[in-house]
Amino acid sequence: MYGVIYVAIKDYAEEQLGPEKWEAVLSQSGVTVDFTVTEQPYNDTVTYKLAKAIAAATEQSFTYILYNIGKQVILTTNKKFNNIMSSRGGTLREYLINLPNYHNRISLIYPELTPPEFRVSDTADSSLVLHYRKRHPEMLPYVEGYVNGLATIFNESVVIEPQPDTDTNTELSYKISW
Repeated sequence: MYGVIYVAIKDYAEEQLGPEKWEAVLSQSGVTVDFTVTEQPYNDTVTYKLAKAIAAATEQSFTYILYNIGKQVILTTNKKFNNIMSSRGGTLREYLINLPNYHNRISLIYPELTPPEFRVSDTADSSLVLHYRKRHPEMLPYVEGYVNGLATIFNESVVIEPQPDTDTNTELSYKISW
């Protein structure tokens, strides 16, 4: 998704705060990112700074804001960059199954990108297990928001059940049912 994440953060912040207050919050955060350039690598540290600034301005928890940014990434991508969404699959199941391969392909196109690592197992007609390699454990609420954003786009009702850690605490798995 590259810089699309920044576009989504701006969309979310402007919706929550209004454009003028968002500009003030952005200025106070010290982040200098061009929110119009989607072909730039994103940085989780910048995402954290922006989420913390938005959390402080809205008096919401950092976890709540990260969750909503994850959800907003999908909503923004679907609205403004639909070709990205349609290239990953026509159903929630297809999208999730294709997610690891998409990130692998996009890494070849954008070598500066360090995308999240996902894998899928235990696929069934109405469920699967999505594994997230915890490179940044703070991003877990973001991942849950992202999946719920997908459910919204695909008009599915989902249940996300964290699964027990089995990989020495380096991976988190979710059983996703719809």
